[in-house]
Amino acid sequence: MRRGQVTIFATLGLVLLIIVGFALFLLREMPESEDSYMDYDEITLFVRGCADSLLDEGLEEVSLRGGYLYTPEPYASRGGFEVPFLETITPASTIEESIASYVEEKMEECFELSDFPGFNINSFSDFQVQTILGEDSLTATASFFYEDEGKEFSVSKNTDLEELRLVAEKIINLHHSEEGIKQGQLNYLQAQYNVYIGFDEITSIYYVERGDSVFGFAV
Repeated sequence: MRRGQVTIFATLGLVLLIIVGFALFLLREMPESEDSYMDYDEITLFVRGCADSLLDEGLEEVSLRGGYLYTPEPYASRGGFEVPFLETITPASTIEESIASYVEEKMEECFELSDFPGFNINSFSDFQVQTILGEDSLTATASFFYEDEGKEFSVSKNTDLEELRLVAEKIINLHHSEEGIKQGQLNYLQAQYNVYIGFDEITSIYYVERGDSVFGFAV
């Protein structure tokens, strides 16, 4: 074998070694998924499917109600929703608890509307949900018992609700200031946070929107 050929094979071997080493490094550093479908049995997947749908519903309903599942008084009404008048912004913890309560309260109704042969609702118990509202997501972690066996899962949704909530807080503070809120300030907030701010003068309801995310409140 000529010296040139040896050099070529050695170079190719070195390149291959680097590629394999880099691939092994990526596999070692890649975090394991905490929510892999492969980790769930059929019962857990069924319950998770219901929770996934209910999380969408709860997120929308609570967002349109100023962060509440059950709207506190006083409130304004628009489009079938009771929207609270807010003196201060709704805490993130209240929003998290409201969405979790929605999923918990609607779960058995979802079971009744779903078709899963062999699922015994009487064997289902102790269903609990906790949600965490992040900067750009909402994550729900749930646990339950089925036939005395403990199970758990998590579901995540992309949402800008937390940032919309912070924009709403600025609007509320401006509205209650001595100078009051001006259109120029709303225009500035829209440009700064890349949101749309709508206001209904009849009901005094604001809607702060970005993409599919929306936060409604009255002032």
